[in-house]
Amino acid sequence: MNDEVLAGHLYEIYCTAVGGKAFNGVPLPAWDQFRADPAKQKQSDAWLTVAGAARGLLQEKNKTLTVRDARGYLCNLRVIDQWKHTPDGFEVTLK
Repeated sequence: MNDEVLAGHLYEIYCTAVGGKAFNGVPLPAWDQFRADPAKQKQSDAWLTVAGAARGLLQEKNKTLTVRDARGYLCNLRVIDQWKHTPDGFEVTLK
Protein backbone atom coordinates (compact mmCIF):
# COMPACT_ATOMS: atom_id res chain seq x y z
CA MET A 1 0.00 0.00 0.00
CA ASN A 2 1.52 3.32 -1.03
CA ASP A 3 1.15 6.62 0.84
CA GLU A 4 -1.59 7.82 -1.54
CA VAL A 5 -3.77 4.80 -0.74
CA LEU A 6 -2.96 4.96 2.98
CA ALA A 7 -3.78 8.69 3.03
CA GLY A 8 -7.16 7.90 1.48
CA HIS A 9 -7.91 5.31 4.15
CA LEU A 10 -6.85 7.67 6.94
CA TYR A 11 -8.98 10.45 5.45
CA GLU A 12 -11.96 8.07 5.33
CA ILE A 13 -11.42 7.19 9.00
CA TYR A 14 -11.35 10.91 9.79
CA CYS A 15 -14.54 11.53 7.80
CA THR A 16 -16.31 8.75 9.68
CA ALA A 17 -15.06 10.02 13.03
CA VAL A 18 -16.46 13.53 12.40
CA GLY A 19 -19.78 12.29 11.06
CA GLY A 20 -19.00 12.93 7.39
CA LYS A 21 -19.28 16.70 7.66
CA ALA A 22 -16.89 19.63 7.96
CA PHE A 23 -17.06 22.04 10.91
CA ASN A 24 -19.59 24.14 8.98
CA GLY A 25 -21.92 21.23 8.24
CA VAL A 26 -20.88 20.77 4.61
CA PRO A 27 -20.54 17.08 3.65
CA LEU A 28 -16.93 15.96 3.26
CA PRO A 29 -16.09 14.69 -0.25
CA ALA A 30 -14.78 11.23 -1.02
CA TRP A 31 -10.97 10.98 -1.07
CA ASP A 32 -10.77 10.95 -4.89
CA GLN A 33 -12.83 14.14 -5.16
CA PHE A 34 -10.96 15.76 -2.27
CA ARG A 35 -7.57 14.88 -3.78
CA ALA A 36 -8.55 16.16 -7.24
CA ASP A 37 -9.88 19.53 -6.01
CA PRO A 38 -7.19 22.23 -6.61
CA ALA A 39 -8.72 24.32 -3.82
CA LYS A 40 -8.01 21.46 -1.38
CA GLN A 41 -4.44 20.76 -2.53
CA LYS A 42 -2.81 21.93 0.71
CA GLN A 43 -5.15 19.83 2.86
CA SER A 44 -4.88 16.69 0.71
CA ASP A 45 -1.08 17.03 0.61
CA ALA A 46 -1.20 17.20 4.42
CA TRP A 47 -2.99 13.81 4.45
CA LEU A 48 -0.07 12.42 2.41
CA THR A 49 2.30 13.78 5.06
CA VAL A 50 0.21 12.12 7.78
CA ALA A 51 0.31 8.83 5.84
CA GLY A 52 4.10 9.03 5.57
CA ALA A 53 4.39 9.74 9.28
CA ALA A 54 2.06 6.86 10.12
CA ARG A 55 4.13 4.55 7.92
CA GLY A 56 7.24 5.62 9.82
CA LEU A 57 5.57 4.87 13.15
CA LEU A 58 4.46 1.43 11.96
CA GLN A 59 7.54 0.16 10.15
CA GLU A 60 8.14 -2.77 12.47
CA LYS A 61 5.80 -5.72 11.94
CA ASN A 62 3.08 -6.07 14.56
CA LYS A 63 3.54 -2.56 15.94
CA THR A 64 0.18 -0.91 16.60
CA LEU A 65 -0.79 2.74 16.82
CA THR A 66 -4.08 3.24 18.66
CA VAL A 67 -6.12 6.43 18.31
CA ARG A 68 -9.39 7.16 20.12
CA ASP A 69 -11.83 9.09 17.95
CA ALA A 70 -14.29 11.76 19.08
CA ARG A 71 -16.97 9.12 19.78
CA GLY A 72 -14.66 7.14 22.01
CA TYR A 73 -14.02 4.34 19.49
CA LEU A 74 -10.51 2.99 19.15
CA CYS A 75 -8.85 3.06 15.74
CA ASN A 76 -5.93 0.64 15.65
CA LEU A 77 -3.40 0.85 12.83
CA ARG A 78 -1.29 -2.28 12.64
CA VAL A 79 1.01 -3.82 10.05
CA ILE A 80 -0.87 -6.93 8.91
CA ASP A 81 -1.74 -8.71 5.68
CA GLN A 82 -4.93 -6.83 4.83
CA TRP A 83 -7.12 -3.79 5.48
CA LYS A 84 -10.20 -4.46 7.57
CA HIS A 85 -12.53 -2.91 10.09
CA THR A 86 -12.56 -4.71 13.43
CA PRO A 87 -14.83 -4.31 16.46
CA ASP A 88 -12.20 -2.16 18.16
CA GLY A 89 -10.79 -0.25 15.22
CA PHE A 90 -9.09 -0.51 11.85
CA GLU A 91 -6.13 -2.58 10.75
CA VAL A 92 -4.02 -1.44 7.80
CA THR A 93 -1.43 -3.33 5.78
CA LEU A 94 1.71 -1.31 5.11
CA LYS A 95 4.06 -2.75 2.51
